[in-house]
Amino acid sequence: MKLSTFAAAGTAAFLCMAAPAAYAATVFDLTGTGGTDSSYDFNEDGIGLTVTGMRDFFGWGSADIHQTNEGLGVTGWLDTSDEADGQFDEYMLFSFDQDVSMMEIAFNHIDSDDPYNIYVDSGSGFTLVDANAMTNPYTFSPFLTGNTLKVAVTDNSSAFRIASVTVNTVPVPAAGVLLLAGLGSLAAVRRRRKH
Repeated sequence: MKLSTFAAAGTAAFLCMAAPAAYAATVFDLTGTGGTDSSYDFNEDGIGLTVTGMRDFFGWGSADIHQTNEGLGVTGWLDTSDEADGQFDEYMLFSFDQDVSMMEIAFNHIDSDDPYNIYVDSGSGFTLVDANAMTNPYTFSPFLTGNTLKVAVTDNSSAFRIASVTVNTVPVPAAGVLLLAGLGSLAAVRRRRKH
């Protein structure tokens, strides 16, 4: 193997490590006819997702998730709505079974008087990403990495359903290092055989 071949292989390995990985986005379609349950589980492209509902109203805690053809909402005892709404300060937790890059959230039944807060947990607790957001769909810019997403109503007038969540897998940086180590080992073996 000539030196130029090693240089080309090394350059290719470096570019593989330095360039961001091109992964296809994973869209979790949250619409359906499942009705009311304590949580909903989804699995797309090898990524697991569990969605649960919660209430901050006087410490009531957990609530039920309600699924319709328009997406997921939150409901529970004394709640007359099956959307996530400000009646009981409701929110939804999206718990992924691995770290993902948050890309987009699409809503239904949302308009200009339905603000919401977005939080992401990257392993050290929730961080407020956007307060009183009202865009639909909501696009994370830049994409944030974490394993839990929280979407909360912000006032009594807020009410919406979440129709889909789009994420991306987090690239594994060790793959590039392994590639370089493998190429280096091949080069060393080849060099020994010549001498």
